[in-house]
Amino acid sequence: MKEKPPYTKLKNVEILLVFLLLVFASLMIALPNFLRESNLLIGGEAYHYMRLAETPLNIHDNLSYAGRTIIFNLYPSIIYLFSHVFGFTYFLSSKMLPFVLGLVSVLLFYIILRKLKLRVRDSLIVGLILIFSPTFIYLFSTSNLYVFPVVFGLIAFLLLLYDKKILSLIFILLSFFFSIVPGIALLLLYLLYLFRESKTRWFIIPIIILVSIVLYLIKGIFPFGLEFFIQQEGIRYSMQNFVSDLGGKFGLGIFAIILSVLGMIRLWREKYNNLIVYSAVFLLLILSFFEIRTLFYFIFMFSFLVASGIFYLFELNFESKFIKQFSIFVLIMGLFFSGLSYVNEIRTYLPNEGMLKGLDDFESLSDPEVIVFSHYSRGFWISGLANRAVVMDADFIFAPDSKERYKDSETLFNTRDLNAAMKLLDKYNVDYILFDQAIKETLWEGDEEGLLFLLKYSERFKKVYNDNGLEVWKVIRE
Repeated sequence: MKEKPPYTKLKNVEILLVFLLLVFASLMIALPNFLRESNLLIGGEAYHYMRLAETPLNIHDNLSYAGRTIIFNLYPSIIYLFSHVFGFTYFLSSKMLPFVLGLVSVLLFYIILRKLKLRVRDSLIVGLILIFSPTFIYLFSTSNLYVFPVVFGLIAFLLLLYDKKILSLIFILLSFFFSIVPGIALLLLYLLYLFRESKTRWFIIPIIILVSIVLYLIKGIFPFGLEFFIQQEGIRYSMQNFVSDLGGKFGLGIFAIILSVLGMIRLWREKYNNLIVYSAVFLLLILSFFEIRTLFYFIFMFSFLVASGIFYLFELNFESKFIKQFSIFVLIMGLFFSGLSYVNEIRTYLPNEGMLKGLDDFESLSDPEVIVFSHYSRGFWISGLANRAVVMDADFIFAPDSKERYKDSETLFNTRDLNAAMKLLDKYNVDYILFDQAIKETLWEGDEEGLLFLLKYSERFKKVYNDNGLEVWKVIRE
């Protein structure tokens, strides 16, 4: 019997190692949902798209913003089709789709790395760093509209490596069917790649800076709603949002950031040969300050930079071999600990069983036609779990009067003037005010601040529910 050629053995080993990488990826994606105390979906966006999937052909939503035209988004329709093709419920489809696409993205990313001539070992290390990153875990363990654009972006880049520019552009344009923002980000990256070898490549970074300045100056008149400009002010908040270890919802890990900086230093050895990498990193970082979810694209390049940082440490000469090995060990362990600790954190994200029970009770005690005021971050749960209309939710794209509603909401949260409060409540025909304990602690420091003072002492408000961590007040009109 003839022995198999060595390259065949290597190929078989590589297939096994890639399979193990996908096993690790499946664990990291599944763990947040598996470890949850409840069987509920993570976050609010998932319930919004699950509700829209029930009526995919509707062009009007009676619950979001108390009635609005639905701007076409392919994601709910895909949930609908996936459910009917495979016989799943919308709930199960909302869990399965991100899971499957997460594994697809890891496989595509590995193929891209190998196409870029990275060794098997290096490609696997980059892949491991990716799947242990908080950004990746959040992206594919929750149901959100970015799961398809991210996969389309990876397919488009792979096609570019095979010089299939038209096919690549088709996948870029498909991302616009999910939202304008992910489409714009991918299109900018596509154009950046096309200009990488032209004589104009030296103008890439100045152009990116100019585009960023223009975006900042005109962000207030974008038709996209609040997605570009509702941000809490201050550098401290921006850093917290950007770094998961400082409380960011799906930001980057501190250890990973340190290693990525070392990775950039390593790449700088070749100076301007890596201009495309520097430009893409700069572009995605700038875009992430306009829309934090741009990190969903950045995490793939970021994982490569982190791996480069690890390789750089191995290449450095330390006076003490022990210090070198210990430093590398601490940083690598920090990477994996960051991912595992994030899994433990994300599994506790709202909604929980108490909120579900409270919203079910609220649905029972209220009429179907009522309008509810709460913080916009709670809008998806109120409409998705209680089936009641809300003044505002987090679907800002082309939302009616979104800027005005946001300003009015902020005024209402902070006012102790009853006449001003009633004027705003009448403006939006609000019947109920609803808060959970977490959002109360976020908006106010004491129980007599702003709107809480009026709810407590004015006869124009009556508490009709206070259980399961949920508080509901009925607006009493004369």
